[in-house]
Amino acid sequence: MVNSQSAGFIRSFIEIHLITEKLNGGFNLGVQELGRILCEMYNKAPHGKQVAKIHLFGVKYADIIRKNNYSVKDIVAASGINISYATEVSKGINLSEYVVPKE
Repeated sequence: MVNSQSAGFIRSFIEIHLITEKLNGGFNLGVQELGRILCEMYNKAPHGKQVAKIHLFGVKYADIIRKNNYSVKDIVAASGINISYATEVSKGINLSEYVVPKE
């Protein structure tokens, strides 16, 4: 049985954990969720800007991809876009060491 003091501590711990995760680049996204995000960024990109959006995806999610040792090919496959775009995601990941996204 959990008393009210313990419940308050647990609630505070969870809140701190959620805030920390958000500050550290978001929640731990899986390959499928990253694929969904990549697909959305690609499909919503203005004509002629799709590859730039793929690079931006790599920049924005590089830390999560690296931290979890996710396969770029698996993410691209999950997105449903052409697997050849894995090279472009990798370019974005490499760029993440040098650039900061505006959006």
